[in-house]
Amino acid sequence: MKTRFSIFAIILMAVSMIARAEDKAAPGFAGEKVKSLAEFLPGTRWFWEGSEDHLLEFRKDGTVDLDYWTLPTDWKVTGPSQVTFTMHFKTENKTASVTFTDDRSSFSGIQFRGGVISKSPRAPDLAADERFKPLAELLAGTRWFWQGSKDHILEFRKDGTVDLDYWTLPTDWKVTGPSQVTFTMHFKTEDKTAFVTFTDDRSSFSGIQFRGGVISKSPRAPDLAADKRFKPLAELLAGTRWFWQGSKDHVLEFRKDGTVDLDYWTLPTDWKVTGPSQVTFTMHFKTEDKTAFVAFSDDRSSFSGIQFRGGVISKSPRVSESVVLNSKMPVTVVPFGVDISPGPIVRVVELNWQGISSTKKEKLLAQLRTQVGQPYLSAAIMQDEESIRAAGGRLSAMLRDYVPGGGCKVAFDVEDAGAK
Repeated sequence: MKTRFSIFAIILMAVSMIARAEDKAAPGFAGEKVKSLAEFLPGTRWFWEGSEDHLLEFRKDGTVDLDYWTLPTDWKVTGPSQVTFTMHFKTENKTASVTFTDDRSSFSGIQFRGGVISKSPRAPDLAADERFKPLAELLAGTRWFWQGSKDHILEFRKDGTVDLDYWTLPTDWKVTGPSQVTFTMHFKTEDKTAFVTFTDDRSSFSGIQFRGGVISKSPRAPDLAADKRFKPLAELLAGTRWFWQGSKDHVLEFRKDGTVDLDYWTLPTDWKVTGPSQVTFTMHFKTEDKTAFVAFSDDRSSFSGIQFRGGVISKSPRVSESVVLNSKMPVTVVPFGVDISPGPIVRVVELNWQGISSTKKEKLLAQLRTQVGQPYLSAAIMQDEESIRAAGGRLSAMLRDYVPGGGCKVAFDVEDAGAK
């Protein structure tokens, strides 16, 4: 009995010694927790209140980055496991506090105005998780079926701009979250923004339009590695036709003999490839030659450039190879890539043209092919652009937004044809 008690006492003493040793060693175990909190936090990212769409970063300069905190905000360690955020308002500063778990895998705390900051776990390091490879690196040069349509492909260009056939105003893209991109469209007097969020596997996106409608699911388009984009440009162009500056009434043809045909160019004109995406036109005047230049989009679906006398050659899309022009039979000429199948029913038509009278506006709205109750048609939009031009305007943007309950809203933004 005495022997058993002695063994039990020895075991109890050993357990007690191990526990004391572990307690003593806890603050200094190998790993990140050995660092002070101020050393540990700089450069780390955290899922704010558990959302993968809102990443908070503790920057190395002592500031905080969180997408919807628009005022300057600093962070400072104010306790062994506590950080205080200070947001600088115009007339005062406000503070919020968070406390980290013992293993520093998450934090929670109190908001600037007293609400609760719920559990915010640490985000993986960029190198440790492919999903968090910088989205900007993944997107540059990729193409996406806009709202699921194979006839409207949006491209994230490497220069930070966006190409989509019926976005006629300059538009930029920027990554504004781990799965979010913001589009900024530059109107004459203001900028408007739209937002898209990518799925976890980055195979598609959806979001909110410039005017608040829904951007429906837009899957990724195949890469163009085996596409005609990689044919020599001279081989691709010979025999093709293009809507000169977007006009269906003026079709430019790159003839196979190296000359150009355009109805109102009356002097002999040649074309020659002078760069990977560039063509030079040479017009032969009586006493001299003059040149114009065009550059093709990455997918070679259109070009734009500089005129012979220095003006701008606006976007000129390709004519579909399926269109056959026959002088004996009137045909509707549709640009390359334009969808002739009916889309959603039009619920609202807006005409935004500052400075015109209400009478002229109503008359023009009545003349448009795009009407409430009719299906959306890209070909009709083209004819509407001609009607706007005939009325003395220039279409600066055409936006199509989906509306709740089905259907879509079409908005034409127009400025005077002489406006720059």
